[in-house]
Amino acid sequence: MGVKNPGAVPQRGHGRKLNTILGWFLVMFTAAEALGLGLPILGLAVGVNTGLILPANSCEESVGEYAMTLMGDTTFRPSDLPSCSAYMVLDSRLKVQSSNMDARTRSRILDLISASGMKAAGSFVMIPQEKGYVVISYQMGARYAEDGLNRALPSPETVLNGCMAVNVILVAVVGILLLGRYLRRGVAPLSRAVDYIGAGNLDFAVGSSTVREFDQVLGSVDVMKTNLRSSLESEWRTQEESRQRTAALAHDLKTPLTGIAGWADLLGETDLDVDQAEYLNRLASEEKRMEELTSALIQSSLSTPEAGPERRYCDLSVLVNAVIDMVRGQVLDKSIDLEVGEFTADEVNLDADLTVQALGNVLVNAVEHTPDQGRIRIGVELDVPDRQMTKQPGRLVFTVEDSGPGFTRQDLERATEQSYMGDPSRSGHHFGLGLSVAKRDAREQGGDISLGSSADLGGAKVVLTFRTEGRRG
Repeated sequence: MGVKNPGAVPQRGHGRKLNTILGWFLVMFTAAEALGLGLPILGLAVGVNTGLILPANSCEESVGEYAMTLMGDTTFRPSDLPSCSAYMVLDSRLKVQSSNMDARTRSRILDLISASGMKAAGSFVMIPQEKGYVVISYQMGARYAEDGLNRALPSPETVLNGCMAVNVILVAVVGILLLGRYLRRGVAPLSRAVDYIGAGNLDFAVGSSTVREFDQVLGSVDVMKTNLRSSLESEWRTQEESRQRTAALAHDLKTPLTGIAGWADLLGETDLDVDQAEYLNRLASEEKRMEELTSALIQSSLSTPEAGPERRYCDLSVLVNAVIDMVRGQVLDKSIDLEVGEFTADEVNLDADLTVQALGNVLVNAVEHTPDQGRIRIGVELDVPDRQMTKQPGRLVFTVEDSGPGFTRQDLERATEQSYMGDPSRSGHHFGLGLSVAKRDAREQGGDISLGSSADLGGAKVVLTFRTEGRRG
């Protein structure tokens, strides 16, 4: 059939391996992160070298120089202190005389002095005076050379840490976006191929990918597409051949039908009693119907199906009688009690041919499987809303019940499948086509078919529904 070997995947090795791509991404990400961390540190170093930023121990050095001056001068002036420091004046009994330290720092330093005396160590210096001590605390950390900047801006360390955090996040986001974009480009041909196949379009060229693993998958997709296309073409050819054979067989059926019509005409020229004439008329009617069905079969086999059913208004009672006439001979021959429930003789909008064909198949199936002197009941229910009150469509329901052996559990699940055989005692000569055709005809008119068991008659029960368009006028 021209189908390629499924294992014959085209040689695909384009693009880089996925682990190589991830490795390069990791290297570039690490380098970018190092750069993002290094730039703020470099900026801080430049600031220190240019004098814009003072180093972390600058305040300690300034306080130390002032302390040396204070030891030789008995006068302490708070205004001479560096802005990064605070003071506390103590008497000889270590009582605070004056201070601009915050309470927490002051308490901490007093606790250290009380415990260790002059040997207390920390971020402060204790300078002996004539009547007590001067304690000067200082801040450790880089600061701006201009005091105004220290008051207006965060500390250099805070700015450094903030810049480093922002750079790390920015590099991570940009790196992920770039990697995602690269991978999306690599998988795009695969996504397009899947979309084409999903839409039923197999007439396209499968592209290549920049990622080697994706490209290898594309090779398998290309083989799958080719095999699927070959399979569909083979199936189409088989269906076309089947349609041609069906048309030829239907055409051949016309020859015996023409012979039957001729013999019926000749029989009509003889002397017949009333019953014989009636039987001959029904024979001629059924022969004509067979010719119409054969012509329709030939037409449907050689042409594409039409858009939908051909709806027209028809008399419901005429439609039901036409179906009963199809089986009247069999009913009389088997002495079957055929009962038709009461219904309103109204005009409904349906495809009469499809409806008669569907109901006829169901009724023929019931007659065939109903024993001699059995019973068949046909129920007709018409529910057509007033078109002036609502736009909802109406519904026509046919219920056919018989006193035959009924459906088995498997029949209930599969009896409407085409060519389903089921129990040979029920299949007869229909080979499962009757109910399948009825189901198709009902669904073409917005209805459906359901199977069950008759509670009253004890046999099978088939319910056919059709959507109607309401009364005329």
